[in-house]
Amino acid sequence: HTFTHNGQEFIYVLSGVLTVMYEEEEVDLTPGDSFHVESSKPHNWYNRTDDVVKMVYVRSHSFE
Repeated sequence: HTFTHNGQEFIYVLSGVLTVMYEEEEVDLTPGDSFHVESSKPHNWYNRTDDVVKMVYVRSHSFE
């Protein structure tokens, strides 16, 4: 299931495997990978593994 909202998001994976959904695509991010999205596009992210995912997550929000 994907979401949309105002703003932008940035993820940088430190450890583990993070699955990112963007529009119709699904990609696994591993340590050192990053993801930036205009949040008005359909997106979501989650951990499909039993391992801990550590990441840097930055989100901006537009109040227009």
